[in-house]
Amino acid sequence: MPTIVVLDTSLSMARVADPSATPPATYLELAQRGLDGWLKHLEHKFKLEHVAFLTCSSQCHLGCSFTRDVSEIRQKLFQVEPEDASLIIMCAREIAALVHDVWGASVPVNIILVTDGGLGMGQFSLSHLLMEEGMELGAPFPLPFPGRWSVVLLTPTESHIFKAAQPIYQRFMEQSGLGGEVVGLDRELTAQSVEKVFADLSQTHYQHYVGTLHFGDKLSSPITLCPPPSKYKKVQDFDFVEAVISDDLDIKGFLTLADVASPPVVSRHLILPWSGQMQREEDGRTPTLCVFLHGAMKVESLCALVQVASDWFGIIFSCPDVKKKSSLMLSLFEPGSQPVPWLGNLRKLGPVSDLNVTNQNPFPVRGMSKPSYSANPVVWTKQVNLHSDVQKILRSARKLPDKTKHFYEELNRLKRAALSLGFHELLEAMASTLERECAVLPPTSEPDCHLHLTHAAQELKSSRVFDLDYVIQPVGSRHGK
Repeated sequence: MPTIVVLDTSLSMARVADPSATPPATYLELAQRGLDGWLKHLEHKFKLEHVAFLTCSSQCHLGCSFTRDVSEIRQKLFQVEPEDASLIIMCAREIAALVHDVWGASVPVNIILVTDGGLGMGQFSLSHLLMEEGMELGAPFPLPFPGRWSVVLLTPTESHIFKAAQPIYQRFMEQSGLGGEVVGLDRELTAQSVEKVFADLSQTHYQHYVGTLHFGDKLSSPITLCPPPSKYKKVQDFDFVEAVISDDLDIKGFLTLADVASPPVVSRHLILPWSGQMQREEDGRTPTLCVFLHGAMKVESLCALVQVASDWFGIIFSCPDVKKKSSLMLSLFEPGSQPVPWLGNLRKLGPVSDLNVTNQNPFPVRGMSKPSYSANPVVWTKQVNLHSDVQKILRSARKLPDKTKHFYEELNRLKRAALSLGFHELLEAMASTLERECAVLPPTSEPDCHLHLTHAAQELKSSRVFDLDYVIQPVGSRHGK
């Protein structure tokens, strides 16, 4: 996933950190050396990784936007000079704008912040700025995109500086909405200890995913996914879902792209053949399952349903990069057997040979219950909708007793809707309206009309009307023919 490197360039970074070095090294020089080793790791193993570079003091400056050219990032890194006071929270605004312009709000982003552990002084200290009154600087918390922080403090974990700074930076990450980790040096501050902390960071978060793609019992191929898939975590109403992609990806069958349409996915990954640490020139001429699947599915407009864990599925398909080039992509659904509603339970999909000419199209999968389209739901999004329903009841009331059935149906419909919405005042207002309507009835009206209106008004004022299951019944006529 894309990575943003934020380097603290405050004046405290110009302090001498390692007097034993020749010449003595400052905090900024040690940070540059550690980041250079991290960039070498990306250059060697993650050539497709997008990296951006920011510097932060009292102002945040964009050194280089997202690029795959590591040499450009390295050039900007070694041109950095110490500036003025530290104001780490200011970088959040620049990060949010940069990610929004390039990736939008759905792509996860890694953020690496490198600092000496200084928190600032007085009202501009990080601890003060994280308070409610300090948010006046306009930090866009929570950040409007997913991702994680990796805060590297250039100080030993046993030092009082690290112990004082760690909880503050933890609160900083929590308020940003991303979470992450704060790491320090496992021994005294030297160039070697700084290089080690960045090497550990690379081993933890920047490692290749290597797995095996299986197609039937006899065809398989080692593959890698770019970017590497991360662990899926989601808190639901009464459950916590956690899933990890397996090392074995098993193709279960094929579907047409028209049937799959545009399903909801949690991540997309480029599938590449894997042949060890380095890709050799002759690998391009070696037969591989990835090339076979890519060519076949592109011609036939198909996608492969693949199982990536015990209860986790995705699809593999040919995705065009430019006009004449395309790649093999993996889109991961949400964990579960029914991640795509119109495909139904993925575990119950069968071979196409089970269908015959008399069968209907299997998609979309129809549920067991059949909804009634004759239902007339109550929608009161506008005042005119409510006014129309009240007028409908009054029109039926003026035609009583001929419209007795329709009058009580509409009255009970309005009662249920009012109770469901908690609109109890409507029942009182409707009762008053029916009483007023009864009072202005013309002398030529039917006797039963007065009887039904009075009965309905009394029912709406009674306590039993607040029972959702209670149905107002018509009153018996006293003037039978």
